[in-house]
Amino acid sequence: MSTTTRYSAIVVGGSLSGLMAARALREKGLADFVVLDRKPRLGSPLKCGEAVEASTFDQLFGPGARFPFVKQTITSHSVMCRGHARSLEDVPQLRFYETDRPQFERWLGQPVQEHLQFSTTVQSVERVGADICVETNRGRMLTRGLIIGCGAHYELQKRLGMVEATPSMGYACGELHEVSGSEREQDKFAWHILERCEGYGWLFPKGADGCNLGVLAFGGGKLQDVLAEFKRDQQVKSTAQVRFGGRFPQNGPIRHTVADSVIACGDAAGMVFAATGEGIRYALRSGRWAGQVMADAVAKGDTTRRRLTAYETRWRASFGRELRAGVQVKELLMALRRSGHLGYFLKRLSDQRLADFMLGKQRYSIAWLSAAARIADWIASRASWQMPFRLPQWRRGVLSPCLPQE
Repeated sequence: MSTTTRYSAIVVGGSLSGLMAARALREKGLADFVVLDRKPRLGSPLKCGEAVEASTFDQLFGPGARFPFVKQTITSHSVMCRGHARSLEDVPQLRFYETDRPQFERWLGQPVQEHLQFSTTVQSVERVGADICVETNRGRMLTRGLIIGCGAHYELQKRLGMVEATPSMGYACGELHEVSGSEREQDKFAWHILERCEGYGWLFPKGADGCNLGVLAFGGGKLQDVLAEFKRDQQVKSTAQVRFGGRFPQNGPIRHTVADSVIACGDAAGMVFAATGEGIRYALRSGRWAGQVMADAVAKGDTTRRRLTAYETRWRASFGRELRAGVQVKELLMALRRSGHLGYFLKRLSDQRLADFMLGKQRYSIAWLSAAARIADWIASRASWQMPFRLPQWRRGVLSPCLPQE
């Protein structure tokens, strides 16, 4: 007969968002909680490029230079598409830390180590009265506070009515290498739009003699072949030390990130900047807020959706527009790629404007991005046209940042 254990809160997922939620629960004084993770240990397997926006990290933890798992501060960026290249140097909002992700997760987990339960698979969840019943391979658990931070997996959210179907996914694969200085540009991140599929390749320098490189595709495809070609382009000839792959949500946040007694955060809530697949900064922030709001709700004995909506209000005010913009940025980039005119876009924008565009900042409205993507698709449908050519005046007004000077 399986045992039943009651907890004040249960966190599903022991990666960044789940660990941040656990740390927040502990900081708020909640002692009766557990973190469930199907992995045998923290930090494995690796599934990402390991870079985090420096300003987000510094605000949450302090200067990155004092942490041993921060291997590189990246301030230079190379953007490439079909022979058109741009270098972005010392743009403040494009400052990133390249981390050792496994070490980072182990450090995050240290304060909540006694709450971590590994090799635990969540088999189902259901509502039993006012409780959430979590069935695992190690027994049944009951709670009135469930935080879902299990990455790009959506079965639990579907069972609890937070989504109707699994969101559209993008896919990525990558490798860790030891490389000589001659095999990469020191301190420069390379971001290259792919020729063979809709997506991009990345190369993050990682310390004096390492790099994290990979490819991301919005529509799938034979990514191993694409990765091999990207490595040849980057002249990386060393043997991979680690290989990894994963998926990410590419259509923005899920419809409901809270329900009665439930909060979803990080990738589990669809919080990824769709144009680049970057999600670490959103995972860190949303996980922390999820833990804070849930701890307060549990302490007051009220974990209804109405009470937990404070979490949704907070993340939407902080980066909700940014996530919506990311979807439109992705659509516009790929439409310009299909039309063959992405190079004009790269040449036209100033460093600051290009940085704002790539990060979904306020300079570009959601309406502008959406309209520009539709117009670029209209151009792509006339593939024989070459730039420059004259568009109707209203189309030129919307798409002007993408077009060359006359």
